[in-house]
Amino acid sequence: MSTVLALAGKIASGKSTLAVNFADAVGWPHVSFGDYVRGVARERGLQETGDVLQEIGDKFIREDLEGFCRSVLAQAKWKEGQPLVIEGVRHAEVNNLLRRMVAPSKYFLVLVSVDDQTRKARLQARLRQEGIDDRDVFGRVETHPTEEQVKTVLPYIADYKLDGTDPIPVLINKLKAISSDEPHEANIPTNEANVLYGRHTKMPSRA
Repeated sequence: MSTVLALAGKIASGKSTLAVNFADAVGWPHVSFGDYVRGVARERGLQETGDVLQEIGDKFIREDLEGFCRSVLAQAKWKEGQPLVIEGVRHAEVNNLLRRMVAPSKYFLVLVSVDDQTRKARLQARLRQEGIDDRDVFGRVETHPTEEQVKTVLPYIADYKLDGTDPIPVLINKLKAISSDEPHEANIPTNEANVLYGRHTKMPSRA
C-alpha cells in the first residue's frame, strides 16, 4: 500500500526544505499548499508577501476547501495509489479531508517543530536575502488566523513530531521509517498527544 506524508509546522520550521529533500531522496512527487497559493498570487498580479499569501489561503479555506485541496494535489497530477509528499497543512479540516481523499493509501501527518528564536532568525535571514527589511513581519504572520491551528490543534492530531533542528539527512531517515511503518526502529515515538487524547477524542479546551 502506498504512503502519503503530510508535513505541517509553523513559519520557518524547515518543513518546506525537508519536504523537497525527502521527495528528491525517495523519488516521490511533492506538492505544496504554499507553492499553489504563490502561483495564484502571480496569476493575479499580486505581490508574494506573507500577508498577501495568507489572505489568499484563508479565503480558499473558507470558500472552497475541497477545490483548494484538489488543486494542490493536481500540482503533481496525483492519482490514487501513488505515494506523495504534501507540504504546508495548517488546518485540521484540511488534514481530515486529505486523509479521506488519498484513501486507501496510508496517510501520516508529521509536525516539524523548531523553537521560536530559531524560527525568527531563519525568517529574518530569508527576508534579508530577498532584500526585505521588515522587523514586524514575524509577529504579523504568527498572529494571522491561518497560523492559529498550527499552534493550537495540529500538535494534538499529528501522527508524529520531528525536531526541525536535526540535520536534514537524519530527518529524511526518520520520514523513511515512518513511511515504511518502522518508526520505532528509528526512535520516533508516536505523538504523545494522540496516545493521550486519541484522534477522535475531544481535544482540550483552548481557554
